[in-house]
Amino acid sequence: MSFDDRRMEDERVDPEEIWSEIRYLDPDNTGGNPVSDTATIVALVALVIIVCAVWGVLWLKVNEP
Repeated sequence: MSFDDRRMEDERVDPEEIWSEIRYLDPDNTGGNPVSDTATIVALVALVIIVCAVWGVLWLKVNEP
């Protein structure tokens, strides 16, 4: 028995730890992360505000008296 074989036999891995890592790495996980969902909403709202502001400034420039 080699040194590496003994280390693998002695090391016990918790199945719950494995499944939590699998769920964390799963791209199809539909659980949702509230922090990332909120960040996405804030980013989209900010983008809409910026686009509307640019559109408004351009509209005012074109319609100057």
